[in-house]
Amino acid sequence: MTINLITFASLLHNQQTVYHAHQAILSELEKHFTVNLVDHTLIHSLPQNEFSVVFIATGGVERLVMQAFESLPRPTLLLADGMQNSLAASLEISSWLRARGLKSEILHGEAPAIIRRIQVLYANFQAQQALKEVRVGVIGPPLFLAHCQQCRLFVGQTSLGNTICGYTHRKGTGKLRSHHR
Repeated sequence: MTINLITFASLLHNQQTVYHAHQAILSELEKHFTVNLVDHTLIHSLPQNEFSVVFIATGGVERLVMQAFESLPRPTLLLADGMQNSLAASLEISSWLRARGLKSEILHGEAPAIIRRIQVLYANFQAQQALKEVRVGVIGPPLFLAHCQQCRLFVGQTSLGNTICGYTHRKGTGKLRSHHR
């Protein structure tokens, strides 16, 4: 498993300093993953189909994250190890993202717990990526009509009141037949 750690550190620190200051968590991650430390200035060059975690290495980076928030992975996973005020910065960043309706999660605590959580999130990410390439269809009559209050969507009915086609399988022919109402 490969993860990109998009590193946000105060301008007073360089990449080598960051690695040495956070060697405990980074070495634990490297036991389980292939870790690519990516400077936040290169966030625009990361492909959307790669698993990325935002590593808040120091405090004082809230403004840098806010400036790059359009390019942050969604949902935004913030890794903080508590060193150099990173947890406080992560809390502030998470609050700022949530105020704008974006999902975020702070990964903080003991290394084994963080690693287990990243493994679950990585598996979820892979499943989402796989579903982007798949066409999904429903065969048979709908069992219920679902309604989403937020988006005013009726599953089974269009905004014009037309019923969405349901498909049934004709036995023996292998053909699909559309039912319109």
